[in-house]
Amino acid sequence: IWHSRGQLGVTKYTPEEMRDLANRAESEYRKALGECPDLPEAWVGIARGLAMAGQIQGAMDACQGAITIAPTYATAYLERARIGIDIVESTREADCASKHRLNALLSRDLNRVEECTGDSLERLYGRGLLAFGHGQFEVAASQLGEYLQIAPNDARAHYWRGHSLYHLQRFAEAEIALTRAIEGDTRMLAAFGCRGNVRSSLMNLDGALADYGR
Repeated sequence: IWHSRGQLGVTKYTPEEMRDLANRAESEYRKALGECPDLPEAWVGIARGLAMAGQIQGAMDACQGAITIAPTYATAYLERARIGIDIVESTREADCASKHRLNALLSRDLNRVEECTGDSLERLYGRGLLAFGHGQFEVAASQLGEYLQIAPNDARAHYWRGHSLYHLQRFAEAEIALTRAIEGDTRMLAAFGCRGNVRSSLMNLDGALADYGR
């Protein structure tokens, strides 16, 4: 029950509701931790809710809570990598030291995913994110495309594949991928921003302005 309540709190609602609902989700997962203190899934649930509410440091700390309890729990490393790559991408290019530190953490986490899981899906996703973090956008688009053939409803994966295609200047394909991401999760403002850049490159200025205005 606690897991279902927590998931409702992080997957169903609009951006305006997310902060309050993330608090509710966190409360449900913390109840689970009160009953089962060694439950890494609860820490990952807390991390997802906090990340959606924009509480990034809290989300990173929650992932670490899962890792502390279960050092071989690959999902926690993958979740922290998903959060971390968002930070890497939004960090100013001029802040090279921060980017270097974040990329180092991202690489360590995704290498741990490889070490700790036999799940081919988690490995594919992890390899795609790692390639993106290293600027290997062709590899990232390929790995994430392979992942999406098996998990076609993963909005975040569509976003990162679309972002990779944008860097490759494959703008028509990027627009399709980013639209799939937005259809899967309309709260993903980063996908609107990236699609705005894509549409600007395609000279669809009205579409770009509409995306930038989200």
